[in-house]
Formats: sequence, structure tokens, C-alpha cells
Amino acid sequence: MDWIKYLLLSFTLLTIFPLQAQDLEKKQREGMASARMAAMHTLPVVTRTQCSALLVDWGQRDKSDQADSPAWFMRISTEEVARLFGLAFACEEEGEQRDKTYRNISRFALYALQFQAQLLFRAETVLRDHTLCEEYLLQP
Repeated sequence: MDWIKYLLLSFTLLTIFPLQAQDLEKKQREGMASARMAAMHTLPVVTRTQCSALLVDWGQRDKSDQADSPAWFMRISTEEVARLFGLAFACEEEGEQRDKTYRNISRFALYALQFQAQLLFRAETVLRDHTLCEEYLLQP
């Protein structure tokens, strides 16, 4: 009879402790993700040369997109879209501060708007998937 008690105790302990370890791991991953998100809100320092190179790169990606496939920025990670948004916004700001006649400001504004719209779409998708839309819409 004692062996049954030990067996039940062993099964109970095995079922309880893995859950606590999983919860701890999930909290750690969530903390790291939260820190990465906070870092994404810091605008990078950019130069005009970097910004020009970005426009060339993004223009080439736009041209290589197929008509029947999603835009290239819809196929990259959310973290990468947020990074690109920061770069586009920083390049737009850099252009306005240095030279009001810089022609590429509007192109950076357009890319920033596209990246921002993609981020909003992804955030709303997560809210829908977790049935949080009503809570989101009621926020002041």
C-alpha cells in the first residue's frame, strides 16, 4: 500500500513542477520580448548615405515583388518591420532637419506609413486571436 502512495506522490510532483518551470520560462521569454519592444521605440541615428542606401534597397525589393504575392514587408518578422519603421522615420526626420528641399522625404514618409500600417494590422490580428478587441476598443 505504501508504494501506491509514493507512486501517486511521484505522479503528482511530476505534473506540478513542469508547469511551474514552463510558467517561469514563459515569463522570462515575455520579459525579453518586452525589452526588445521597448528598444524598438528608440529611433536610430542615421546619415544621409545610410538613408539613400535604404531607399535603393527598398526600391529593389518593391520591384522584385510579384503581382500576386504580398508586399515584401508583409513577409518579414514584426520585429524587422518595427526596425524598418524606425529607420524610415529617422531618415524622414534627418532629411527635414538638414535640408528642407531633400526630395526623398516623401518617400521615407510613405515607407514609414506602410510599415506602421503593417504593424497595426499585426497587432489587431493578435488582439482578435486572443479575443481582446473589445478591451482594446474601450481603452481611453
